[in-house]
Amino acid sequence: MIRFGFGNVGIVDKKYNLTLIELNGILIFNGKAHFGTGSKISVGESGTLQIGERFIISAKSTIICFNSISIGSDVLLSWDILLMDNDFHEMENSLTGEINFNITKPIVIGRNTWIGTRSLILKGTKVPPNTTIAANSLLNRKYEIEENCVLAGIPAYVVKKNIRKRL
Repeated sequence: MIRFGFGNVGIVDKKYNLTLIELNGILIFNGKAHFGTGSKISVGESGTLQIGERFIISAKSTIICFNSISIGSDVLLSWDILLMDNDFHEMENSLTGEINFNITKPIVIGRNTWIGTRSLILKGTKVPPNTTIAANSLLNRKYEIEENCVLAGIPAYVVKKNIRKRL
């Protein structure tokens, strides 16, 4: 049901690109999931990573979860992607001492989403179902858009509407 280190891609050195998992929190699988060679998963003590059915992550992508990351069913991550729900440091107001910047926030990826190579998905990102994310995109907010769109850019914005992936 769950496969780690799958794939026989010639340009990935299996000897030095190990698939790693660091699990101190909660990891929930709702169905089959495949993690490609060189993928890295880290779930911190306060983290909950929930993965939908038929999830595939290609080679050398990373998921770092110290709060909450929820990934819907039928989601595909390409190569060299980073999902990170925290920055590993908080900042405070220099006058009041209140922590109000760089706080950890959840990530939600809707079902049937495809994420292109080298995309960066940061804390607080929410992607609706049936979305395609173009290569090298940066997502860092809630995308209040209709389904069947393509997001691209730094930061990402809608570049196409009314698309549907061919099966």
